[in-house]
Amino acid sequence: MIVLKRTLIAFVKEALRSAALLLLVTLAMFAVLSTAPGDPVSLFVNVQSLSADELAEIRHELGLDRSLPARYGAWLLRLSHGDLGTSLRSGQPVTVELWRTGWRTLLLAGSAMLLTLFYATMAAALSALGRRPILSAILTSFGYVLSGLPVFWLGYLAIYIATTRFKVFPVMMGVSDTSTWSYFWVPVVVLGLGNGTVSEVTRYLRTHLSTVLAEDYIRTARAKGAVLLKHLYKDGFVMPLTSLLANKIPYVLSGAIVVEQVFNWPGMGRLAWQAASDRDYPILLGVVLVSALFVRAAHVIKGAVQVAVNPQLAE
Repeated sequence: MIVLKRTLIAFVKEALRSAALLLLVTLAMFAVLSTAPGDPVSLFVNVQSLSADELAEIRHELGLDRSLPARYGAWLLRLSHGDLGTSLRSGQPVTVELWRTGWRTLLLAGSAMLLTLFYATMAAALSALGRRPILSAILTSFGYVLSGLPVFWLGYLAIYIATTRFKVFPVMMGVSDTSTWSYFWVPVVVLGLGNGTVSEVTRYLRTHLSTVLAEDYIRTARAKGAVLLKHLYKDGFVMPLTSLLANKIPYVLSGAIVVEQVFNWPGMGRLAWQAASDRDYPILLGVVLVSALFVRAAHVIKGAVQVAVNPQLAE
């Protein structure tokens, strides 16, 4: 009961902290987009063929004639009702566009993150435990090489190998391509192993495992012939992996933007890329909000899991 109470308190604290951070992030993004050069009206109408009154009317309909605080306040008011506005490019509600693409990005980024953690955990565990040194050295070296390659270059290399050498990947991918989900493992591998975090995660986890293995209770468990994983999994794996998962999600999401563009993956990252090109501010604000929610949700889950494993952290 005490553990549950402490976990709930930690969850509420993280949720309140997340609400304040989301407010600051959206305010900063709103200010940046509002002061960015260019007028979104000029992308959709021929401003030279319209009179000043007609342009003023269009700007009024889009809410571009109001001050920054007024526009941000109106956006927050709509947000409180679950309305993120309407895309300037497609005319569709932002929530519809985000729902259409967001789950694809979540699937891609989540699968890539699991691959990153699996690869790094295997390489770090083999190295820290001193088992299979040749395999450990190969995995660690391969991870360092992949982390040093630009993710877009690795993506194009993977497409070339998969299409020309093994012929297991379609040349073009898109929403209407029925093979998109059959071959989604190629961008997952590129994002999971080429996002620049594999070597860092491996190094951190190996150092942490080595420190935990040097603890007295681990040496005692080894001397008694106990199952090492039973004593090691909390401090050696659960605690560092939850921290790594929360801290590396922003890197995976930023890498997803490049990977989705390279592979023509119909996700939220590609939607943000198109929205930035079109100055589609409502879509960009929606993508920033959802991405920040993903990141903060990971931190909230991390805090709850770590308090559940070690209740003293809530004190």
